[in-house]
Amino acid sequence: MAVDTSMLQSFTLAEQLKAVEQGIFEVSALGTFWAINGTQITRANLPELIAWRDKLKAEIALESNGDTGTIAIVQFGDRY
Repeated sequence: MAVDTSMLQSFTLAEQLKAVEQGIFEVSALGTFWAINGTQITRANLPELIAWRDKLKAEIALESNGDTGTIAIVQFGDRY
């Protein structure tokens, strides 16, 4: 099942990270599944949340270092 994350674009990376870390806490503390009036509800899975958290932390680190993610290719001499 695909999750629509388009609304997350209006949140800063720091806000997204805070929400993902809250999700990690909830899954760790409360588990992945629960039922309300016989309807089973599933939280996001822990490995996906951890991967998302790590990606956000990397993006924040790049942003705070002023790195645009651009790669420069430099050639020295006449090797090619």
